[in-house]
Amino acid sequence: MSHRKFKLTSPLEALRRLMGIARENIAFEEIPTFNACGRVLAEEIVSNQDIPPHNGTWLDGYALRSEDTLGASAENPVALKVVGSMEPGMPPETYRLSKGEAVKVSTGAFLPLNADAVVRLEEVEIRDGEILVKREAKPGMNTTRRGEDIRAGETLYREGFMLRPQDVGLILGLGKLKVKVYAKPKVAILSVGSELLEASKTNPAANNYAYIAEMLAEELGAEAKVVGIAPDDPEKIAEMLGEALEGSSMVLTVGGCSVGEKDLVPEAVNMLGQPGVLVHGLLVRPGHPAGFGAVKGKPVIMLPGHVVSMVSGFYWLVAPIIQVLSGMRKGLMLPTVTAIFEGDEANPTGRYYFLRCSLRREGGEIKAKAIHGGAGILRTLKEAEGFLILPPKAEVRSSSRVEICLFNRLEALNLSEPPGYLKEFFT
Repeated sequence: MSHRKFKLTSPLEALRRLMGIARENIAFEEIPTFNACGRVLAEEIVSNQDIPPHNGTWLDGYALRSEDTLGASAENPVALKVVGSMEPGMPPETYRLSKGEAVKVSTGAFLPLNADAVVRLEEVEIRDGEILVKREAKPGMNTTRRGEDIRAGETLYREGFMLRPQDVGLILGLGKLKVKVYAKPKVAILSVGSELLEASKTNPAANNYAYIAEMLAEELGAEAKVVGIAPDDPEKIAEMLGEALEGSSMVLTVGGCSVGEKDLVPEAVNMLGQPGVLVHGLLVRPGHPAGFGAVKGKPVIMLPGHVVSMVSGFYWLVAPIIQVLSGMRKGLMLPTVTAIFEGDEANPTGRYYFLRCSLRREGGEIKAKAIHGGAGILRTLKEAEGFLILPPKAEVRSSSRVEICLFNRLEALNLSEPPGYLKEFFT
């Protein structure tokens, strides 16, 4: 076997090429609206109705014609005949008010025909089937107007919007029981290494790095699955890669992508057909052995076997692709925070530095501190909450403000504090 070497590529250039492949795999599905929270719309939502559909009331009282109360006062009350009552859901046509009539209405009820105002229960005197109104009612008083909330034909949501609970509730309120959304990316994860395969026979946790990748992908909204461990055999790796590609949006490999004799993943990817490996080696540290190829039009992303390198490669190559496939174009699936950096940090190399950072709240500010350690030291990830990308030849000075990308949304929860009104219960 000839000696292999990396041809290091800028991670940004690599990502541009990978994005082109990924976009060919964007898929859509129609799902029940009840299950759409957190999903990204693949269609516009246009209101098919006015909400509320009729004039109504937001309190308990009596619906009436405001013109019938002209001149009413405590000294000279106006008597109106009560001809019925209306509860929420009863159609306006239930009653049509004539001169001198009123209808008792409950909160949320529609107004009877010809009514244009509501007086509060406590503001009238009830007497022998009549009410005495002691002040003039103005048109529209204590009422909600048809379409006041939403108008028919109004565009409520654009394609690419991630639905929240209140949005799902609104869409259900329109009677729309299914919505078109971007399909969740399906990520298959294959570990590579005969030693790992052997260790897994007696230690089910031996493949823990693959499960880190699986959980990182799941946290970003993908459907991820560890599909197994391949031995150091290019034909077997290629066979398992081919199987993993079936029904998946992309495949991640963990390990076997450096330049040693047992790093056979690039060879296996090329065995599966053109174009094969497109990028092998990134101008990053740690994580430079990462790369990707394309098989049957789908991305195969090669991640290094050392855990920190694997995580670095994941955030450079995998996280943005999951975001693209999920339909998100605005906002970030990974939250960021602004922090005050403690200490000086320089990157004298020509590579992008994936700098792990620990974060803590202090005096209303978030403080960030660099975490150093080798590419295989899992503890450095345990002690960090996020990362800072230092470009080549760049530096960050102590006390400067920096943008830290959190590892996932769980980190944001860990960093947050209870709102003021709840602090007494959680301190």
